[in-house]
Amino acid sequence: MDGLNSLKRNHMAALKGFGFSDIQISRGLGGSASSSECNELAVRARRQQLGVFPYVKQIDTLAAEFPAQTNYLYMTYNAKEHDIQFNDNGVMVLGCGPYCIGSSVEFDWCAVSCVRQLRKSAIKAIVVNYNPETVSTDYDESDRLYFEELSFERVMDIYEQEHARGVVVSVGGQIPNNLAMPLSKEGVNILGTFDFGIFFLSFI
Repeated sequence: MDGLNSLKRNHMAALKGFGFSDIQISRGLGGSASSSECNELAVRARRQQLGVFPYVKQIDTLAAEFPAQTNYLYMTYNAKEHDIQFNDNGVMVLGCGPYCIGSSVEFDWCAVSCVRQLRKSAIKAIVVNYNPETVSTDYDESDRLYFEELSFERVMDIYEQEHARGVVVSVGGQIPNNLAMPLSKEGVNILGTFDFGIFFLSFI
């Protein structure tokens, strides 16, 4: 724990800027998943205590000739400001990840159906997925699309930054489903099959 507490803001910012995840920093300091003194959550808490947060940037799809209109987003520590504002309080939908064409049709159909129902109900849809071979990552399917890894750290970063109403983990297959318990333990509002239906009914 002393090693973690000895990390100053410039050290943490440099590590994150070089691309080290919280869990990698934890392991580098001798921590483990079973140890609460220097695990991923402890590093996250220390990072936030130091004020080291990622920024949301918009992918320039028009080569800087015109302002980008599509919300293709990613997070980085190598920036000084956000490209967008966060006042929509939408619902996050986690996609299927690295599945290829032919093996993820059912997951993508579920995710797209979920996103379309959200938007039909006048709820902003925030998709998190990094698979360009899916319909869910088409530019016009969601209100915001994060081309990001489906990890606990990144989903938490987006959830907190977006002030999201909740996260749907049940439409993307095993990868997002594996995040349900870790996210729930951190207070994330998980919208499951039953909760999701009640959530929609409240808007009808």
